[in-house]
Amino acid sequence: MTKKLVLFLIVMVAICEASNGICNLSAMALIRCMPAVSTDNPTAIPTEGCCDAVRSLSSTDFQCLCDYKNTHPGDLQQYSVDPTRAAALPSTCGAQNAITCT
Repeated sequence: MTKKLVLFLIVMVAICEASNGICNLSAMALIRCMPAVSTDNPTAIPTEGCCDAVRSLSSTDFQCLCDYKNTHPGDLQQYSVDPTRAAALPSTCGAQNAITCT
């Protein structure tokens, strides 16, 4: 793992443990999804654990993630998250409740 990814994982665990996750995504789900959405050597396919978490989200949860993206635009860049790859996760994972962020 790169130093940047390790730092991201540590920061995300700390943030998510303090806030119990983001939009019903637990810290562990965020960690499992990070390799698939990273700007630094992303994996081609998300892990099954990541997809399980994404598929479990409701349309309200997806709207929350869209709102989070729009109100915290610097977070994705700061934590080396590729927004295009992140937006593709619901489709890649076959999430039925996904919405398109505007």
